[in-house]
Amino acid sequence: MRLVSPIFLIRFFRLTYDQIIGSFGGICAIGPVIIGKDCTIGPNVYIGPYTSIGDECILKNTEIENSIVMRGCRIESGKRIVDSLIGNYSTVVDSNANILQGHRLIIGERSFAQL
Repeated sequence: MRLVSPIFLIRFFRLTYDQIIGSFGGICAIGPVIIGKDCTIGPNVYIGPYTSIGDECILKNTEIENSIVMRGCRIESGKRIVDSLIGNYSTVVDSNANILQGHRLIIGERSFAQL
């Protein structure tokens, strides 16, 4: 079995996306992006280029780009997340800290992170 680094996955997906979305109802998506089935997105969500959102995810009040979010995640951080890999069924919520440059995350399955 060959192990693949999270950074390799992010760069690989960056090369394979080709979908451009748009802006509507407090949600802005700038492609290329991939959004899975049965997701709840918004309000106040920015999905930047080279981002993949897995099935059944919930995103509210957050910005994310150049990242992979796996199935069943909930992100309500109020923060900017960049260059990240977030594992299946993980939760990322706000801790009221203010960091302007963005957070870089690698989070395993069923994890909880407070930003």
